[in-house]
Amino acid sequence: MLNKSKKYYIIFLILSQILFGKNDKGLMNYRNQQFDKARKYYESILQKENSPLASFGLGTSAFQLGDIESAVKAFDDALKSEDDRLKAKSYYNMGNILYSQQRMDESLAFFKKSLEFDPTDNEAKANYEMLKYQMQNQNQNDKENQEDNKDQKKEQENKEQNQSEEEKLENKDSESSENSQEKDQENKNQKDKTDEQSDQQDEKPDGLENEENETKEASEKSLNEEKEKEENKKNAEVILNALKQDDKINQKRKISKAASKKLEKDW
Repeated sequence: MLNKSKKYYIIFLILSQILFGKNDKGLMNYRNQQFDKARKYYESILQKENSPLASFGLGTSAFQLGDIESAVKAFDDALKSEDDRLKAKSYYNMGNILYSQQRMDESLAFFKKSLEFDPTDNEAKANYEMLKYQMQNQNQNDKENQEDNKDQKKEQENKEQNQSEEEKLENKDSESSENSQEKDQENKNQKDKTDEQSDQQDEKPDGLENEENETKEASEKSLNEEKEKEENKKNAEVILNALKQDDKINQKRKISKAASKKLEKDW
């Protein structure tokens, strides 16, 4: 069925009194909704002869009983008729069956084919126009839905892209912050190391300081000893010179005394 809210209805197949006589038992059973009896009646006719009209009656009865496969076969047999009206009704009912199966494109094509054989069939024309309008609306709705889905998909992609860019920016900021912290820590460690080395240079170990003191004392002692030796040497030279001078004086004295003695003796 089409949308009931807009009062669009597909007019379903019926057996036409124009096609069948008033006293046709199959038609009477069909109108009394005794579809099984109508079907059996037309089957009995087809067992005796190849009748496109009986095939059409069988198709309508089978459809009402829910036997779609048998109905389609019966209408296909009815299309072999040379009667354009019967062909038109067969195409019309085939269009209804296809519509009930939601095969809209095929249904529309069969309604159109029905009108080709009987352009005066108002029911086929109404079904064709209503189904065509429904399909146009459906196509428009599908197109709008596709556009909406496309927009939603694009919006979702943009949202995901923005989230991805934000995450990248956050990761970059976090990485930059971590690198800055690592660099600060590295600089701090380097500064601490430099300060430690400076402290080590300023504050020498006791062993090294003692060693330097001992070396300094030994150097000063050695220097003092050298000075003392030099002074002793100088003193010794002074004493030696003094002794030599005394010897000279004494020698002179001896000579003078001896000369004096000699003179005295001569006298």
